[in-house]
Amino acid sequence: MAQMVWNKNTDIRTWNKSYVNIKDEEWFNCECKICQKKFHLKKYAVSRGRGVTCSKKCYYSHRSNLMKDKSFNPSYRVDFSGENNPNWRGGISQKEYPWNFNVKLKERIRKRDNFTCQLCGCPEKESKRKLDIHHIDYNKENLSETNLVTLCRSCNSKVNWGRKEWELYFQKEVLPNVLT
Repeated sequence: MAQMVWNKNTDIRTWNKSYVNIKDEEWFNCECKICQKKFHLKKYAVSRGRGVTCSKKCYYSHRSNLMKDKSFNPSYRVDFSGENNPNWRGGISQKEYPWNFNVKLKERIRKRDNFTCQLCGCPEKESKRKLDIHHIDYNKENLSETNLVTLCRSCNSKVNWGRKEWELYFQKEVLPNVLT
């Protein structure tokens, strides 16, 4: 199939389906929600949420309008903040860590775990930042080395959902391997 070569000077609005010689069902006729210009996009682009605006300028204008909409803007969603949020744990995230949860302790745990995430196996060098130290029982006050494990940022975020299951997993699967 003959296709028009895309470069930075090509304007998507000037593409013509018959010129490009591609089947009609692979193209969508779109209309910009801001300036009402007509333009064409391939099917896969529309299926990924594109096709709302024709240019970056119109896109930013569209985003600005969305942010003014109270149902879209997260800063207006007060009904799910604080105690109204289903993930509320009594404000424990605001508690400070004990003074002895310090750099030396964290480095000792990272060294014990060979500077590797204990969930996905990502080494600290690949993560491009220091690995996090995770409390297995989610209690900031419990600084026992058997309660601390090294995780990358992604895995540390992941284990904050379904806490009981992760706590059991770390106690049964990860800790015995780390401590031996």
